[in-house]
Amino acid sequence: FKCHNHSPQEMDDQIFKGNRKAKIVYVVRDPRDSCVSLYHQLQKAGISDWMAKANFTDFFKTYFRDGKTVFYGLWEDHVNNWLSSRDEYDILVVKYEDLIEDSCKEISRVADFIGCDLTPEAVRRIAEKTSFANIKDQNLFKEDGHDGVHDSFLRKGVVGDWKNHFVDMADEEMMRKIADDLYKKHQI
Repeated sequence: FKCHNHSPQEMDDQIFKGNRKAKIVYVVRDPRDSCVSLYHQLQKAGISDWMAKANFTDFFKTYFRDGKTVFYGLWEDHVNNWLSSRDEYDILVVKYEDLIEDSCKEISRVADFIGCDLTPEAVRRIAEKTSFANIKDQNLFKEDGHDGVHDSFLRKGVVGDWKNHFVDMADEEMMRKIADDLYKKHQI
């Protein structure tokens, strides 16, 4: 299942109940693309008049970088909480960018992690059936009361769409450096 819990300790209270053998697959995405994705999702959801009218730069500065406002805290706090717990919990880290670049390789990593022996053909079929394009085409994630792909919360699923949104390159550079530092700290 997918969650946005702030830390594995929070999940422990709700789900694991002290079971340290539970296998966790943690998918981390470039914070710049995460911001773009969240921006479009919240605009579409119509959560507030401000959000409906906000441009991307205002959203980034006022919402995404305000740890008291954003639902799940700052990106780097969320990621650091999970990655810092890898000694305590059985966590496999998958970078979204790697999943898009070579889905078969990442599916094989996940299968190995959970102890599932898959043939190369099975991996290929899983990659095909779970591709962004296939899931979007099947309308699997459309919102209740809406009809079709255009009402889905799935948008593009691409890597690097941040390049079409960040105007202030100092903001982009700050987020790149935050990600690079965290990835280096946690050796991912």
